Amino acid sequence: MLSMSRMVGGTFGVAVTGALVTAIGKSRINNGLPHLPTATRSAIANALGSGASPDAHGSAHVASVVREAFVSALGTGLTIGARGDDLRRRACLDPGPALDASQAEPQTRRRPTSRPLKPKAAAELSLV
Repeated sequence: MLSMSRMVGGTFGVAVTGALVTAIGKSRINNGLPHLPTATRSAIANALGSGASPDAHGSAHVASVVREAFVSALGTGLTIGARGDDLRRRACLDPGPALDASQAEPQTRRRPTSRPLKPKAAAELSLV
């Protein structure tokens, strides 16, 4: 059950991070390139995470804005993801109130799982 929860949680985490990076990147591109037509800005924003070269859209200014938007969006998405993971870990791994020695369960001794060697077998091993 825990494994399935992690798989589903990981999938949703990736989806949310991707949506966040896309939204932030698109906002940065729209703010940095207001002179471009809306269709061109949308095409650039949609290709933001595809690995396409920003140089294909024109000037060095466009390339600079696209690079800055990608780095900024990715950095913000990873920061939010790390903070969320930190909160999750704190919520799940909180040890709770400390127990004093009188409340702790006694430790039980485990029997050895293998039998000790007979003296003859031990002597044979020492000769090898």
